[in-house]
Amino acid sequence: MKKDIREIIYRLYEESLQEEPFEEEFREEFEEEVVIGGVYLGKLNGKNIIFVIIDKIGEYFEVLKISQYWELGTASDILYKDEILGMLIIETDLNFYLKDDEIKKFKKIYQFDKEFVEKLLNYREMDIKSKLEYKELKRGLYYPFRNKWVDKFKEKELEVIKPYHLRIFNIIDELEKEEYNIIPLSPEREENYRYTAVASTEKNTALGENFVIYREPQYINIIVSQEFINKKVSVFLEGEKIFENVLDDTVITLKFENPKNIDLEKLAKSIKVVVEE
Repeated sequence: MKKDIREIIYRLYEESLQEEPFEEEFREEFEEEVVIGGVYLGKLNGKNIIFVIIDKIGEYFEVLKISQYWELGTASDILYKDEILGMLIIETDLNFYLKDDEIKKFKKIYQFDKEFVEKLLNYREMDIKSKLEYKELKRGLYYPFRNKWVDKFKEKELEVIKPYHLRIFNIIDELEKEEYNIIPLSPEREENYRYTAVASTEKNTALGENFVIYREPQYINIIVSQEFINKKVSVFLEGEKIFENVLDDTVITLKFENPKNIDLEKLAKSIKVVVEE
């Protein structure tokens, strides 16, 4: 039986993951400004890596992984050929997030223009049919049937960047907190306010010092007076500041996994809402 050429390419790719990371020259911070469209080379998660910056969200830059193993690319990837970079794929389905000081430890090796980056952003939002018909960018290979070597390649690629890919949840939490007065609380924190076995009633409201707590199916709301509007307000839980923002609404939302299990009386006693001078 003839051997699948993609298996051979995948084996070469696997060997490359065992290579020693780049030398010390790529571990020092570079002075050059971090820019959208920049292509960077360096070490991440103990592996050699190339990526392109496509966006900035808060303190994070969103980047796409780049690979030289273009033969294992899919319709989600953009095929790109250049005299400097050679043949490669930009993996639009493998995004992750880095801070400015983290990127400065990589070496910038190339620069895509703004128009090209906008095409990348548009392409990754398309469905498969639209991608196959799109002529503005050259896409990667299209396999009508699943190929296990391509699947293995994608799994390994995700493994390299996974901790940085999962930062999206931190970013979402921060954006919610800033834009919608939503405070995400951890499962460990939630555990402290669950009903005990002796709890006899399940109330949907509780009164705090200068606020009311109200339970909804998905959230628990802290409702403050209209006097708090347009003022800088901090929320403390057990003495720890968990929120600070200028309010444009009277509702501050606590995001629990299971709001119905929370003892509101106990929670209200642990919360302090303060107007900052």
